[in-house]
Amino acid sequence: MTPKVLWEVVKEAASRAGIEKLAPHALRRTCARLCPTFASGELETTSEVVREALRLLERQERERDEAFHQLKARLERGAAQAERGELLDGDDVFEELREMIEERRRAKAS
Repeated sequence: MTPKVLWEVVKEAASRAGIEKLAPHALRRTCARLCPTFASGELETTSEVVREALRLLERQERERDEAFHQLKARLERGAAQAERGELLDGDDVFEELREMIEERRRAKAS
């Protein structure tokens, strides 16, 4: 089987699994994480490895979508607060962040 034929098989399996965007590098990373599982005998065939890789890619995609929706919701809340005039002074916020960072550095050093 040539690499091109294998890639077409993988793309079709991904499509059936509902994964629209599949990149070879993402699949390689996922398979690399599965190699210890494959070597241990938990996954016995190549198709099991591919199915498991596709499951992991689906989970990553769901997590990415969830993170995006959470960020979007936070931005919308911030925009609504800004429209109501509930703004914070940027210099005060950055000073507070600097202090928090410094406190964490001191705590790590102790």
